[in-house]
Amino acid sequence: SGLSSALQLDIDFLNYRESLVDLTPDGKIDWRHFLSCYQVEVQGEHGKWADAVKNSIHASLMKQDLRVSEYFQLFDRNGDGTVDIDEVREALPKIGLSIANSQLMDLMESMVEKNGKLDVLSFLESLQPAYKGPPLGDDVQEIMRAIEVTLTKGAKNMLEVFRKLDRDKNGMLEEHEITRFLGWLSAQKPEYNKFNNPALAHKLFEAFDMNKSGSISLMEFLDCF
Repeated sequence: SGLSSALQLDIDFLNYRESLVDLTPDGKIDWRHFLSCYQVEVQGEHGKWADAVKNSIHASLMKQDLRVSEYFQLFDRNGDGTVDIDEVREALPKIGLSIANSQLMDLMESMVEKNGKLDVLSFLESLQPAYKGPPLGDDVQEIMRAIEVTLTKGAKNMLEVFRKLDRDKNGMLEEHEITRFLGWLSAQKPEYNKFNNPALAHKLFEAFDMNKSGSISLMEFLDCF
C-alpha cells in the first residue's frame, strides 16, 4: 500500500518482494535499509539539482542576516577553518533545510577544492547565484569597480575586503560605514571626488542591503561581486 499511495506505483509487491527488499531472519522488512536503497531524491530541472540545492541554501542564509562570526559558527563547528560534510549536515536543519545524504555527498564533492579541503568563504562563494537584484545604476556600478580596484589590492579574498569596510568589527556593514568609506575613497583619485556624497552612499547601501534589514551581511556583499 505504501508503494501505491506514496509513490503512485502500481506494483504487485508480494510477487516482487524478493527482488525489491531484503528480509530479516524473522521474515520482516528492514525498512531503514529499504528506504536507503529507494529513497526519492529531488532532481532539479534538467537534472541540475545541485544548483537547486545551492540556491536553497543561499536563500535561507540571506533570510538569516548572519554576522561573519555566525557563518563560521554554523559551518565550521570545530574551528579548523574548513567545512566538511558532517558540519554541513548538522547546519542545514538549523536554517530550515534537509537533503538526502547521497546528494549532500555529491554536492560537497563538487565544491571541494584541489587540496581536498573547502574553507568557509569558498563554501559561501560557491553558493552565490548570478546577481538577481534590481538593475544597478551606472554610478553604483562605478563605485563597485572602484571598491575592487582600491580594496582588493593586498587582500586575499572578498572577506578581507568586507572586513576593511566593517570599521566597528561587528560582522555587518551599516550605512555610516559605507558613507565613511566613500569619503575616504573620494580622496584616492581625482575621478573619485564625486563619490563623497551622502545620497550616493545611501543608494549604494540600498543596493547591497537586498533583504532591507538595515544592515549588510557578508552574503549580501558577496552577491554584488
